[in-house]
Amino acid sequence: MRDLIALALTSHALGENIIRKAVWKDIKSHAASGDPDALLEWAQKNLSPSDAEQISERLALLNDAEAYTIELAQIGITTITEFSDTYPTRYIEKLKGAHPAVLFVTGNLQLLREPLIGIVGSRDVDDEGSAFAENLASEAAKIGYGVVSGGARGVDKISMRAAYEAGAPSVGILADSLQRTAISADTQDAIESGRVCLMTPFSPTAGFSVGNAMGRNKLIYALSDATVIVAATEGSGGTWAGAIEALEKNLCPVLVRPESEGSNALIAKGAVNLPAPSQLGPTIESATPTQGTLL
Repeated sequence: MRDLIALALTSHALGENIIRKAVWKDIKSHAASGDPDALLEWAQKNLSPSDAEQISERLALLNDAEAYTIELAQIGITTITEFSDTYPTRYIEKLKGAHPAVLFVTGNLQLLREPLIGIVGSRDVDDEGSAFAENLASEAAKIGYGVVSGGARGVDKISMRAAYEAGAPSVGILADSLQRTAISADTQDAIESGRVCLMTPFSPTAGFSVGNAMGRNKLIYALSDATVIVAATEGSGGTWAGAIEALEKNLCPVLVRPESEGSNALIAKGAVNLPAPSQLGPTIESATPTQGTLL
């Protein structure tokens, strides 16, 4: 029941009028009991009338939440919450309260706890960047890592495909359309291998938005042992913003392809130069999230 409570109160999948994050932080210890009546009673005594009323309205969706999880399960999507044993502990540890309460996942959930290297960059990557991303994923597989990326066109898909072809885990954190992706024939074939996991914190039917794309960036970094930037436009774009956020919050070591777009600026802010894909292992060992000075 506590998973359904989290889904009903915090997920846009059941409507837009979700409770505020601050309210969820206040009540989730009570939600963990799995008793909606006790939760509502506590809220009515301790929260503002408007917050308590909103919680009451969202708790009325518990039956809808249960039906929705069953509907998703029928197409291979599992709903997990921060109360679930399968929830990635790295999010709780690294994001320090800013982790999503609910995740929608298809594929092998155990991959969310595997050693992973994040590989991110431009959708319109050039040939040199494409080759770097592909070789990097292959090297990651060789030294015992899977790849986590955003599942978008360009660097994301190139690196995830290379990891999969090398027999390593491939994790995609999607900003949109998990449901559509989950039912595609290509996804089903990949999932059957046991080496693929796709996840989103957003509604499985959500379309693409810049906000969602920006919001999922931290989830890539927080799930990885280190993340490599293949290319980033200095001062703008999702890749740049994600790298800066990761450096500010020390989510993981941030490595950059040498002499790529934005690399010198990121190094000045604390990222670490990765001389070549073959140097991935030694560079990870020597890098720390606090190298450099973030200006």
